Amino acid sequence: MVLVLISLPSHALALSSKTGAAISDIYTLEAAVKAFYTETGWLLTQSDDLEALTGRKHPSNRAELIFYDGPLIDPWGTAYAFIPPQDEQFKGLAVYSAGPDRLPNTADDITRDSIAPRLNNTLTEAIFVVWWVVTAAMLAVFVIYMLRIFKSQTSKGRHQ
Repeated sequence: MVLVLISLPSHALALSSKTGAAISDIYTLEAAVKAFYTETGWLLTQSDDLEALTGRKHPSNRAELIFYDGPLIDPWGTAYAFIPPQDEQFKGLAVYSAGPDRLPNTADDITRDSIAPRLNNTLTEAIFVVWWVVTAAMLAVFVIYMLRIFKSQTSKGRHQ
């Protein structure tokens, strides 16, 4: 039981840190797409154009400027997906992660729009884990207390 108590919080922390890393990458990649357009005048149009942000050769990045030096894959090993903007105001721009299941267009995808619900779910999960740990600790204290009472009752019976 103690092993379960120790492993639950660390598993929740690992999931949140990967999600947090993906969210950070998404914000940074979207900002890099905007900076790329500002500097080059070129709107990226396909998923593989994200490589242009890293300074690799691209028709629009002749100077091979680096706009992004982070990973182009999410913490689960899947390439970030890119929906190009529809216009110069970046309407429709989206970078997203396929999430832990590594499949696009499923409920666990991580996007800019899904950040608030995910944070709420993470908070709810954290509260549940804390509740579970406190309940288990209280149960352990109760069992120890009852064992001491039982032990004292049996030792009194032997002395009489």
